[in-house]
Amino acid sequence: MHMVSIALAFTLAANDPNELADPHAWMFKQAAFDPLGWELERFPSPHEVDAELQSHLAHSKWLEVQSAFDPTLYIDWDEDMCERGVCWELLREAQNRHNWLETRIIALDELKVRIKRENYNLGRMPPSIPIWRFQARGPSDLELKLFHDTLAAFERGKGH
Repeated sequence: MHMVSIALAFTLAANDPNELADPHAWMFKQAAFDPLGWELERFPSPHEVDAELQSHLAHSKWLEVQSAFDPTLYIDWDEDMCERGVCWELLREAQNRHNWLETRIIALDELKVRIKRENYNLGRMPPSIPIWRFQARGPSDLELKLFHDTLAAFERGKGH
């Protein structure tokens, strides 16, 4: 017991005495763990979040360029992109250990509302870019019919 007292006295002497006025602040400053670490461990790492946000930004810039060609597309896609960006920004805010704990908790609560509880519990984030819009789907039956009809008409016209 005597060794514990000596270790405690040494630890307290090594720290700023003004910090002892708020033992909770002192405790969290000295802690080697993140108080929200258990909550955040299910989500992508801060490094992955930064990479997703960089991709999101690049795609948003591309989308702005496309708005000159198709303003309707821009309006539809921009709303979706904004929502995706907000989710990733909230996660980054919650992971930032330099933010106040209360700010981080509010960010997590807002994230839970936006991505829904099941996704939150599983740590599933929406893709930062709606990749499904760029996946090859092939032509629909109607598009194939129109193509074949156009091709047949062209071939008939060529023979005359």
